[in-house]
Amino acid sequence: MRSLSLLLCFFVVSIAAHSRVLTLNNNNPSPGQYTTWSDVYGATFTGDTILVHESPLSYGALNISYLNKSLVIIGA
Repeated sequence: MRSLSLLLCFFVVSIAAHSRVLTLNNNNPSPGQYTTWSDVYGATFTGDTILVHESPLSYGALNISYLNKSLVIIGA
């Protein structure tokens, strides 16, 4: 039982170690890595973080009930 707990711990740590932060920003002249929800979502993997920058332009809607990845979404 202890070895199973240790294996699970290594698995969780390995996922966290490979997570990335992707930026969503549609402001010009300095856009982020991605400018639309579909582009940034397509580039993510489970455990990644999407940092949404404040913008006077709409990013459109994102229906989170259809997301099949565990992501962190942070916005202003």
